[in-house]
Amino acid sequence: MNKLIPVLSTNSFIRFNNWLDDTDGHLNPVFIGEFRHPAGNIEAFCKLYDTSKKGLINEIVGFLVAHALGISQPHHAFIVALPISSLPGFASVARRKKNAWMQNKTAGDVICFCTSRLDGHSAAIHLLAQEGVEKLITQQEIATDVAGWDEYSSAVALDENIAHADRHFNNLLRLSKHKYALIDNGRLINSKDETWGCEMLDSNQLYNNRLLRAMVARKATTKPSNNQLQDKAIVCAEQHEQKLKNIEEELDFWLNALLKEPESTAFRQFLTDRTKGLPCLLRRRFHLLI
Repeated sequence: MNKLIPVLSTNSFIRFNNWLDDTDGHLNPVFIGEFRHPAGNIEAFCKLYDTSKKGLINEIVGFLVAHALGISQPHHAFIVALPISSLPGFASVARRKKNAWMQNKTAGDVICFCTSRLDGHSAAIHLLAQEGVEKLITQQEIATDVAGWDEYSSAVALDENIAHADRHFNNLLRLSKHKYALIDNGRLINSKDETWGCEMLDSNQLYNNRLLRAMVARKATTKPSNNQLQDKAIVCAEQHEQKLKNIEEELDFWLNALLKEPESTAFRQFLTDRTKGLPCLLRRRFHLLI
């Protein structure tokens, strides 16, 4: 099986560039590095994950499903284990309160989920004004710009399908006017933490869907209307069952590799059932059921 998300060897690591600061709200430490990839040398954003939690499998599920649906995201994703000694400043980053899990790691490897670099800004922080000057803007201005993105409804349907519980506007990378790419699938099911358990899996539950909530709350003064966006999301949802067949083999591989039973089987069934019922879930969200 040729995987969409390969595991690269440590020798693929060319150089460490820098750690990102946490002004965009990312919860896990992220650095930029350069790697030898099957597609050629690429610069990548690399997020460190605590393997005792579910962040890594969440990222994989989100990337695979978005790929199957054809929604814009980084072109490449891969996993690599890197020695702590190759990451300058690791101890300093570990001292941040939210990175407490790193504080006991002084040697050995850390697991990184890496995505190829896209040039853009996190939507909720910066937006380029027409004159090209960067400025802070309001949530309503962001919502208006995002509404013009032709994949917005598809992204809402995606997040409902995988139960992405924390996709705020900072998880949209703004590439240009009305054009975005999805990043960060670290929190599924549970909006409070990366970790979830079988008892939290309910294919009929209306989990926190922040992009959907922003769509419903949007004050539509320009096209498309909220009704148009919602209708498009339902049409997209009706196509998921067929499109997700294209990533079934790799999805099963990663679920079996990273989850123990009964979680592996339970999550697979959860995703299968949720995909089948997705159009109905969205109609409930949009109060369209009679």
